This record gives sequence, structure tokens and C-alpha cells, in this order.
Amino acid sequence: LNHNKLSGSLSDLFGKLTKLTEMDISYNSISGSLPQSLKSLSSLSKLHIQNNQFTGSINVLADLELDDLN
Repeated sequence: LNHNKLSGSLSDLFGKLTKLTEMDISYNSISGSLPQSLKSLSSLSKLHIQNNQFTGSINVLADLELDDLN
């Protein structure tokens, strides 16, 4: 989903994608804070969120065993 001019905030629905291993939403216009539901993505190993307009803390990602965070 990178480079798609997406805007708005991330939905808590992403937290229901528990089998998700990679997520690239970089280079969009996504704003707001990262939803608390992201901490339930225990299978996630790659997360690219750069070049958006997120605000707040990324502590929600602290317990994820990410191999690649960008």
C-alpha cells in the first residue's frame, strides 16, 4: 500500500490481521497515532511506516519482534 496517496488515520481493524507478516504503508499521508491494536500483530516482522504524518509515541511497537522497522 506504499505510494498510494492514502490519508486519514489507521483503523484498529489492522489489529485483527494477526497472520500479517509484512506491512508497508510508507509514502502516504496517514496521520494520527498508531493504534494500540497493532501490538496484537505478533506475526509481523516487517513494518514500513516512514514518510507519513504520524503523531505521538511508537511505544505500541515495543513488544513486537520486528526484523525491519522503517
